Amino acid sequence: MKTPFDGIRRSRGLRAALLTLTLLLGTTSADARDKCIRDSFGDTTVFKRFKAPRAGDCQPLHGYSQGKPCTLHGTVCGSSNGDTLRYGFDYVCGPLASTGPTIYYINRTATGGLGTSCDANPGGGAWGCSDYNVFEIDCSPSSMPFP
Repeated sequence: MKTPFDGIRRSRGLRAALLTLTLLLGTTSADARDKCIRDSFGDTTVFKRFKAPRAGDCQPLHGYSQGKPCTLHGTVCGSSNGDTLRYGFDYVCGPLASTGPTIYYINRTATGGLGTSCDANPGGGAWGCSDYNVFEIDCSPSSMPFP
């Protein structure tokens, strides 16, 4: 039976698919509004059109992992005293690939901090989590590690 919501559901699914495709195909360049963060494993996360939140406020995050078929979405919040940014986001790396939550804590003045990621096992096994260092880098093409 057809409902009035069928078109809305199809529209949302199409928009999500187009956003994912756009992020995956458009991952070769970053612009001045983007925020790039590299971890101690050498992986670079790019947050598109990043806007730093004020103290005690939050902003949405959308982006990708440089050189990988991963999309990211979540929230960045400023600590109540304004010293730290907390990035909380989920990543999805293609069908039947890794997916999971990630948290970065980065000091605004030191531009570095700590990260934690947890990976779901697509085969149904246990989750695995890792702690590592993260730091902001310039998003200019000359500093980006292209495959």
